[in-house]
Amino acid sequence: MKLDVPYYSQFKDVTDPEWRLKACTIANLKMALEYALGAPAPSIDELIKEGLLIRGYGPHGWIHDAIVNLAHNHGVPAYREEFRSVAVDTARSEFSRSKYEDSLLSYSLEKFRKKLSAGALVIASTPRNWAPDGNFHTTLLVGYKEKNGALSGFYYHDPDAPNEPKKDQFVDVETFKEYWRRLAIFFEKE
Repeated sequence: MKLDVPYYSQFKDVTDPEWRLKACTIANLKMALEYALGAPAPSIDELIKEGLLIRGYGPHGWIHDAIVNLAHNHGVPAYREEFRSVAVDTARSEFSRSKYEDSLLSYSLEKFRKKLSAGALVIASTPRNWAPDGNFHTTLLVGYKEKNGALSGFYYHDPDAPNEPKKDQFVDVETFKEYWRRLAIFFEKE
């Protein structure tokens, strides 16, 4: 199952060279806006300017709440969600793996599948190129693949494309589970 979503590159579609490496989330936003609206959205450059005016860029990149606000500013329902859980030992001031981490991960993957089936899109926070040492990055989930009724992976658009477009890429579910940072932004299509 794959949705027909427009594609943009953070390199080819951003005019300011200083922003090209930092525009992945805004490029994903433009793709999501155009898909949800069924019409052209402001350019990535314009969305960057608007995002900066609302103080949407921080030391670690684009702030997810700001991306949600930008979507709302252009008429697209959106929300962010985190799928993280840690066990906290308050007596020792220590953190460890939560007993809920696996069930929360399963829940999130099923939620992605249901949302995509309903025509929604998801920005997923990932490392660049699914590498363990990759910089913070985002991709836009545009579909999923099943094998014998089980989720086998996701189709995504990756705006990190200085040369050839990275449209309708595929990541298997095990790689996704290993490297996805447990942060997502959902965009509804009414």
